[in-house]
Amino acid sequence: MQYCLVHNGQVVPCEASSKEWLKHAPRGAYTTARTMRGDLVFMLSSHVQRLATSANLMVDADARAADHLAADTPLFHSDSLRPLVVDSMRVAVQQLAQQQQQQQQQHGGQRGEAKLTLLLTWGSSGQPDLWCHAEPLLPRPKPPVKLLIKGLPRVNAKAKDSEWVRQRQALEQQQPRDVNEIILMGPDGSLTEGLTSNLFVVSAAGEVVTANEGALNGTVREVVLQVCAERGIPVVLAAPNLKEMDSWQGAFISSTSRLLLPVCEVAYQEGQGPLQHKAWPQQHPLVQLLDAEVEAKVAGCSEPLTS
Repeated sequence: MQYCLVHNGQVVPCEASSKEWLKHAPRGAYTTARTMRGDLVFMLSSHVQRLATSANLMVDADARAADHLAADTPLFHSDSLRPLVVDSMRVAVQQLAQQQQQQQQQHGGQRGEAKLTLLLTWGSSGQPDLWCHAEPLLPRPKPPVKLLIKGLPRVNAKAKDSEWVRQRQALEQQQPRDVNEIILMGPDGSLTEGLTSNLFVVSAAGEVVTANEGALNGTVREVVLQVCAERGIPVVLAAPNLKEMDSWQGAFISSTSRLLLPVCEVAYQEGQGPLQHKAWPQQHPLVQLLDAEVEAKVAGCSEPLTS
């Protein structure tokens, strides 16, 4: 596997995947993006905004935890971050492409898309320090796609804090090999999000239900909601609840790497009882429609690497 790491526009040595690198990197705001057609980045502007928003939320939360007053104005702005982000992404994509080209010359194969992980850190001066990790994007998982409900929701979910990568390790280590994603559940049975994805279900009334609070609103989630609005599909912005699972007609998750991924089965445990399962042998027509519509819309939501 080829890896590339860029620090403030300069290539630095790296031999670790993004997950392993983030576990040992300084704490900061992070986001995971992907290329489309090689040199476009899906929802580039949204990723830049997410970095700025997450960093400002983290700075504010740290100030409150220390009984300090939060700054009157945000420390980070997407307009000033964008040139640094674009420059780092461009260098990382080009460097990874060169590595892939060398690999193709030696072993054949085709160049695929890149997974780009951005990490924004800052010191007492507030000056941005940006890292961009690039690696080949893995293929989307094939059916059957299985979810496991396990673990409590995270704190301050709206901020994409790299500390979450370290906090979720225990759950990842308990994840069975046949499970594609773990879904977090609140004490009241509310299902907020996955470890690295947003969760959607199709209710008995044919509504698309997904959490709004207690979850990070991912970029592919934005596209799903856009498609629903354009198609007149009713949406409920509230966390699905385990108590209503028997009435669900279907489910899917979304993330940058997997786009919209239909779910075939959900496993869950009530109290100390046995593991129970909810399965959909056939995908609901609404899930199939959204899967196709989101895939078709993704390219149009991608931007060139320009400042």
